[in-house]
Amino acid sequence: MEKKIEKVRQFYTSLTQGDFETVGALLSDDLVWYQPGQGTLSGTYNGKQNVFAHLARMAQLSNGTFAIDQVDYVTDNSNLVAAAIGFVISANGLSMGMRGIDLFSL
Repeated sequence: MEKKIEKVRQFYTSLTQGDFETVGALLSDDLVWYQPGQGTLSGTYNGKQNVFAHLARMAQLSNGTFAIDQVDYVTDNSNLVAAAIGFVISANGLSMGMRGIDLFSL
């Protein structure tokens, strides 16, 4: 289990540092990313290229201010890692912070 948690930690560290080469190496080519809700960014993104386009859109809409400010981990079973995260965005004079759960199937 610890190896799986370490992979998730490495994913977030690389993502927050803008190391997309490492992020890409950690992600499966056939990954599926579910973005909940009913907003502009909500939906299902299939494959690395679509996920990277989604992340780029998040950065664009936030004027580059999207930042993950909290990450905690909980393992659920033999192939799942849950990460409790927090993120902040500031754009156009407004700020927003949210908490959520990311679920990784490894």
